[in-house]
Amino acid sequence: MIPIPELVLPFPDTSAIWDKDCHLFKHNDAPEDAATLRSLERGREMHVANISAIDTRMEMLAAELRDLESKKKELAQRVTLFDSVFHIIRRLPDDVLTEIFLACCPSPTYTGEKFFGDGLDSTDWSAGLDPKRAPWVFTRVCRRWRSLAIHSPALWAVVAVDVDEA
Repeated sequence: MIPIPELVLPFPDTSAIWDKDCHLFKHNDAPEDAATLRSLERGREMHVANISAIDTRMEMLAAELRDLESKKKELAQRVTLFDSVFHIIRRLPDDVLTEIFLACCPSPTYTGEKFFGDGLDSTDWSAGLDPKRAPWVFTRVCRRWRSLAIHSPALWAVVAVDVDEA
């Protein structure tokens, strides 16, 4: 962690002078004597120095904040990886996962003109070779899913292709 400097007052506390000369900040009167003028100049310099110290401290805090945000983002990404390891889909037995795959691939029926299946219209079947759709998409998730999909003949029993569109 970056050390953060405390505010340094390079001059003596001028609050007594501030209180004494407060009327000068409220009216347009000139300072009464050279000592008051010097005191006000020192007070101004002190405030300018403190503003500079505050700016420096704010820059350091901003740098530390950026560093912390970066670390937080990295940790959040790692937590996501941990969460993926604990996800229930990894613990499903192969036969249950295969049944889920089969449920994602509606079984079509031929009506004499077009294939229909489980409430899907024929446009759903026109993309039978689309790699972004079931059963093809299962081969692109991970090694386990690829192996299950490839070795599940029921997934590949029907691959509808609309020959009019081909």
